[in-house]
Amino acid sequence: MAKDKPCPSLAGQLLIALPGLDADDAFHESVILVCDHNAQGALGICINKPGELTLKSLFHGMDIDCLPPSAAIQKTTWGGPLMPERGFVLHHPVEKWQSGTVVTAQIGLATSRDIIEAIGQGDGPPDYCVALGYCGWSAGQLEEELKQNVWLVVAADTTVVFKTPLAERWQAAGQLLGIEMTLMSSEQVGNA
Repeated sequence: MAKDKPCPSLAGQLLIALPGLDADDAFHESVILVCDHNAQGALGICINKPGELTLKSLFHGMDIDCLPPSAAIQKTTWGGPLMPERGFVLHHPVEKWQSGTVVTAQIGLATSRDIIEAIGQGDGPPDYCVALGYCGWSAGQLEEELKQNVWLVVAADTTVVFKTPLAERWQAAGQLLGIEMTLMSSEQVGNA
């Protein structure tokens, strides 16, 4: 029997939940940007589910003044079920922050206070998404979900990640593959 080949890294890819996920499932119609993926597992940020906090509330809780009114009214996103008290900032363009990593040539991920302070002062990156929590997979878990046809995979697109309204990102991500997500069957498709 042939041994399974390791899956290439999916960092920088969008995972698009297929319609077969139950509507009560937290990942129903989710779009997740995979930020890190290796033999130990994967980390991603859900980019299309609204969070409960406005940035103004987040800034207030961190004792950060918020100057730009446009930033104050923005909402955080629900980044995933793990560590919901921790903030993650996806940003474009990729710049150097105290604690950050390059996800793609166009998208960075920062977890440090300096980027939040810069956003509050109006000096942050022009495109950003502040998420609370993250999605995580243990070794081999994401690969198994891919075999079970839970996700479609497509290269991340900055327009979908930063510009498209949250409620439209699932459909927009599918359109990157030429798929009309709302027309897909909710029946799970098996592997041949």
